[in-house]
Amino acid sequence: MSDQTELEKRIRQLEEENARLKSKGSKPTEFSAREDSYEGHPTLVFEGPLMRKTFTLGLAKLRTIRACWRQIEAFLDKYSSEDVKI
Repeated sequence: MSDQTELEKRIRQLEEENARLKSKGSKPTEFSAREDSYEGHPTLVFEGPLMRKTFTLGLAKLRTIRACWRQIEAFLDKYSSEDVKI
């Protein structure tokens, strides 16, 4: 991509982040994940109504989660009936 395209993409990301921060007074009503970047690397930012703050995962951690997805589902099934604080 050209430098101009990268710059326009970054400006859009910053505008979206700015809008999100301005509306931060109200917590999200559902869980969501949105694309972002950190030092030029793609990330996903997770937000939700029960979370005190957002968290971010990059490609390496997301690939690890995908590789272990069956174990994650089994874990969630095992503990889904218990009240777990987030």
